[in-house]
Amino acid sequence: MKKLTFLVLCVAVMAAEPIVKVGKYCPYGHRESGNYCIPNAPTKPVIAKIKNCPVGYRASGNYCIKN
Repeated sequence: MKKLTFLVLCVAVMAAEPIVKVGKYCPYGHRESGNYCIPNAPTKPVIAKIKNCPVGYRASGNYCIKN
């Protein structure tokens, strides 16, 4: 149960954190700031896409956005 709680907290923190910009554009709901994409407001978690998005995420350009 502790691992699940930790994972949920990590995902919640990821939603508010800047992510490294991959390619030319930031994902929806983010603005560019140098080499990073900054969330405009509380948004869904975003990760860089490597081949396919994991289960529970959808593709958006070079990123995967949590459903």
